[in-house]
Amino acid sequence: QVPDMDLLFRAWSQGHRVHLAPEAVVIHDPDRTNLATVLQIASEHASHMILLRNRYGSFLHTPFALRSPQLILLAAPLIALAGTLGIYLNNAGLLPYFWTAPLVYAQKLAWCWGAARGLEKNR
Repeated sequence: QVPDMDLLFRAWSQGHRVHLAPEAVVIHDPDRTNLATVLQIASEHASHMILLRNRYGSFLHTPFALRSPQLILLAAPLIALAGTLGIYLNNAGLLPYFWTAPLVYAQKLAWCWGAARGLEKNR
């Protein structure tokens, strides 16, 4: 679950100013010992985040494709590609590690699957 993000989105959507403390440290250290676990974590996270993206859709400008489980699955290859390219192109320090792009792409596909599943369960 992502209660911290729900609180943040709720505050923003109601017009509150949110201040972040740069000295604050949050450590999310899930088990990432194998690819299956990494993909499962991405999928589970997406199944919760997609509900928040849709709950605050107008505030977050959630695209129409992310409101339908069928559209997410249909567009998954493009969503995963856009997410993967965005990660590497917006972070020049990652370009030497571009060889990891297929793994990131797989993780983004798992995100799409989890998001679709989350929307389907919530119906």
